[in-house]
Amino acid sequence: MDLLQPKRVGQDIAAEHKLIQLAGGYDHNYALNRKMEGLFHAATLWEPESGRKLRTYTTQPGIQLFTSNGMEGAFMESSGRNMISHGGLCLEPQHFPDSPNIPHFPSTLLKEGERYEETIMFKFGIEK
Repeated sequence: MDLLQPKRVGQDIAAEHKLIQLAGGYDHNYALNRKMEGLFHAATLWEPESGRKLRTYTTQPGIQLFTSNGMEGAFMESSGRNMISHGGLCLEPQHFPDSPNIPHFPSTLLKEGERYEETIMFKFGIEK
């Protein structure tokens, strides 16, 4: 499930990894290796045939990767076709699941009078 080096998302989607098997693909939160505060480059997606590229920046400590597992026929695409499992993916910057119950995770506690503010930025482009 290591995504530190570029690879095709579908390359290991059926791997014999316990967590991938359990989820039917990727549905996992990745801790970002942040070395600074503020907006951080968290992920890049690139489709080599078209050159489409998506860069994701966030102030959040993690990012959830979901590869539309189990979506076969559950939704319809804008074209009118039924969605297929692994036919798309989501990058969801967020805090870690179960953060309130894990003391060493970044806190999600918001006290009265405090302000909660996070930034997520998606940059789209073409790069051959």
